[in-house]
Amino acid sequence: MTFAVSMSAAQIRSARATADPARGYRSLTGLMLGFMSVTERRLHDGSLTELTDVDNPPAGEKQRYLLAVLYKIGRDSFELVSKLAEHLRIGRDRIGIAGLKDKAGVTMQEVSIDCISAGSIRADKVLSINKGLKRAALGNLRWSPRSLHHGEHAGNHFCILVRQVEAEPPVIDKAVRDLKRRGFINYFGHQRFGLGSSASGLSAVLVGRALVKGHYRAAVEEIMDPRHAATAEEGAAKRIWQLKGITHVYNACVTCTYMCNALV
Repeated sequence: MTFAVSMSAAQIRSARATADPARGYRSLTGLMLGFMSVTERRLHDGSLTELTDVDNPPAGEKQRYLLAVLYKIGRDSFELVSKLAEHLRIGRDRIGIAGLKDKAGVTMQEVSIDCISAGSIRADKVLSINKGLKRAALGNLRWSPRSLHHGEHAGNHFCILVRQVEAEPPVIDKAVRDLKRRGFINYFGHQRFGLGSSASGLSAVLVGRALVKGHYRAAVEEIMDPRHAATAEEGAAKRIWQLKGITHVYNACVTCTYMCNALV
């Protein structure tokens, strides 16, 4: 299986030579050989967001926004964005992303940095964060006239490694062809929904089961049960919803973030 990220030609060769699941991995790129990887598709041309350069400043005329590719392994997107903001000594709201990427996987996505005035944030300062990052890297800097916002990507590209396949090559080839031609069932499970927050006690697996069976009212009622509230505000909003409906929640000016996210 191939992977679509490289730190440098020399590092790729080193990673391929040293990546051994039985012994562990000796380089950041080598980890790509042992995990599912996710790369973000850009909105307009459908190309993949890839990390290929962690050393060079952006070319061309300086503009207000600096775009960079964030490459991470087992790290949270928000955590790294906050770390970048702290490193640059700017507010978190000046860094934009198109969406979150799976914490458990190897992922690549673009981030935008608002420089306010062109070039006020030095490229070498941005790249210097790599010295202190673990299982993450930032690179492929380029200038842009606009920032990134949530939803501004055309989906994700997955590269999945399947281990311990015990079958003859013809059987494997047929299985892959069938999968490509027919697709697969999109199921609800622990990875997609989680087992529920310890703070709220909501069992997302039960919600997924109700959705699969077409029991949409039961799914909504499970989500909106006041027992599954992580905060007092969320509990109050859910109790009003149970008694009077969604309109009264808004009229009562209760915090509705939890409800809106759940219903969507």
